[in-house]
Amino acid sequence: MTYQRYNPLKRDTAPPERQIPYRKGRRGNRGVAPEIALARARRTISTSNYPTIMQGMMLKGIPEADIHPRENVFTFDAWKALGRCVRKGEHGVRISTMIPVGKHPEDAEETTAPGTPMRMWSTTVFHVSQTDALAEPAPKAVTADAPAAAVAQMAEAILKDKHLIVPASAYMQGEYGLKDMFFGAPVQLGRGGVERIVEYKLDADEKAALETSAAAVKESIEVMMGLVKI
Repeated sequence: MTYQRYNPLKRDTAPPERQIPYRKGRRGNRGVAPEIALARARRTISTSNYPTIMQGMMLKGIPEADIHPRENVFTFDAWKALGRCVRKGEHGVRISTMIPVGKHPEDAEETTAPGTPMRMWSTTVFHVSQTDALAEPAPKAVTADAPAAAVAQMAEAILKDKHLIVPASAYMQGEYGLKDMFFGAPVQLGRGGVERIVEYKLDADEKAALETSAAAVKESIEVMMGLVKI
């Protein structure tokens, strides 16, 4: 555990006996698991930072057409949950917004009652082109709640028509070069269920890995079909 250093000249610090301990984390998300960071990024409804993100990424030479917040622009920890890691030396875009005290951005409502105490919240986001696929999958947290939480999140996205991007098994009709089969891919969920399959640009190694995985799925389907008499 680490304590904030007490500075009597600053109002945002407290005497040692009144300080609250916190865990050191990475890039502003202290102690936050990558899976939680990803869920927060996808649930955030505010678009007030979109102009900042677009301008910042374009200054880095990224074409405007390739910048899609909440699809291919995420925080360091969110990318880690997606199996990717921000390359060393890459600099993201810092975004900030005002939210009610005691709330996280994904819990903040679009409208806030007058007089509500507000605080500044900020983080750094990175474009997919600033990341690389992890050599090995990041170790998953051992929890029995994760599957239930994922199902609840998907159900909420459909019932509330959130247009949320989540990983799910979807029927492929040409996306990623796959057809007439179910395969895990990022999809957008809304009132009508799967609204679209989100296609990311893959490099040669990623495409080869996807094709290998798809071949294994097809092989498993063929084996199962051979065991079933229709």
